Amino acid sequence: MELNCTSGRSYPATTLQWYLNDLLVTDPNNIIQYPSVQTPHGLITTFLGLSMVVNHRHYIDGTIRIKCVASLSPVLWRGGQESIVQWEQESIDSRVAMLLVKSNAMSRNRIFIVPFLSLVLYTICPIHMCVC
Repeated sequence: MELNCTSGRSYPATTLQWYLNDLLVTDPNNIIQYPSVQTPHGLITTFLGLSMVVNHRHYIDGTIRIKCVASLSPVLWRGGQESIVQWEQESIDSRVAMLLVKSNAMSRNRIFIVPFLSLVLYTICPIHMCVC
């Protein structure tokens, strides 16, 4: 299975994470880090890939729950070489995209491969930070 998760443009950059059956995927062999892309206006798009072989052990009641979570933390002030970041609060925006994969009796005994899929997540850009 190979999946890509793409954030919308934001500043600061969005943090992306993959979850498989509600468990954070941390194995570096399964996570593909792609370079982020910055627009001329300073907004950043981030990308994160997931690549793994799926078999019957990954299914719970015939279903695999795969989700990509995008989190955006605020920067309150930035100037010179210094940044002040708000640490007390959680992320100002968090988006989730979920893919449910169902199996049947015939496919449980085989390795299940999902074709390439791109999940696009759009984060909210505060008006005072967006440049059109």
